[in-house]
Amino acid sequence: IKRAKVYCNSPDVNYDAVWHVWNRDFSAWAIGNHPVNIEYKGLTCETTVAVVENTIDSVEYLQHDPLAENYDGRWLTDAEGNKYFVYHYFYENNDIIKITRNDGTVKEYTYKDDFWDVDGEEWGYYWFESKDGQRIYLRSYQLDDNQYNHHWTLGSDNYGTFYYGGKEYQTQVTIKLQNTMKASGKSVKVKYSRLKKKTQKIPQKKAFSVSKAKGTVTYKLVKKDKKAKNKITVSKKGVVTVKKGLKKGKYTIYVNVTAAGNSSYAPMTKKVRVKISVR
Repeated sequence: IKRAKVYCNSPDVNYDAVWHVWNRDFSAWAIGNHPVNIEYKGLTCETTVAVVENTIDSVEYLQHDPLAENYDGRWLTDAEGNKYFVYHYFYENNDIIKITRNDGTVKEYTYKDDFWDVDGEEWGYYWFESKDGQRIYLRSYQLDDNQYNHHWTLGSDNYGTFYYGGKEYQTQVTIKLQNTMKASGKSVKVKYSRLKKKTQKIPQKKAFSVSKAKGTVTYKLVKKDKKAKNKITVSKKGVVTVKKGLKKGKYTIYVNVTAAGNSSYAPMTKKVRVKISVR
């Protein structure tokens, strides 16, 4: 069975004593093998469910990037009529899951990407990976919070709960002011006569317009025209390199501009478009 919801009955367990709540399993079964019957369309087959000891001693969820005040969420009203902001609370880049097992081994898993599509279906997995390449996949509802009863506000007195492997961990959530960075891409021209002779570099100020950023600003190329191949690159400091051999034409690249934030302001990333004309 690759993926299924199985309803079991067994002489040594009452089905009402076994349930599943938000990816946390609770079971009255003891450690060992348990015979069960699987029923489907009037047919029944016998199989065995093995219950093994949980090897996970504790888990920790480390969220590095703070949230921006009143950003990425919605406003609601509580039972007392107080209007409050509910933050969208998902896994983000640089988040780390730390798992300690009963034998004392500790392994950290870093967030890599969303993993929504599985065999053509949207299952909403989040992919974390350790340094040795081992992966774990989490669901969004393994993060929980109590924002309705404990409204999250500016500062660090905000908490969420992370669940994994039958364990839970209360993690601190910091909310800072929204970064004031303004960022956009520009249109630049490169002379083909010069490009035929050597690689050309476009300074950051000629390719990007960035102002009012709080914290160090970095740049990352995220998308470019396929026809550009490997002939256009962007450095961390925003220098655009157009390599010798690129043909005449118009090219478009997309770059993530990130302001790291500081003690008062949250990080911010904006995707901008830079148009490059080789003539």
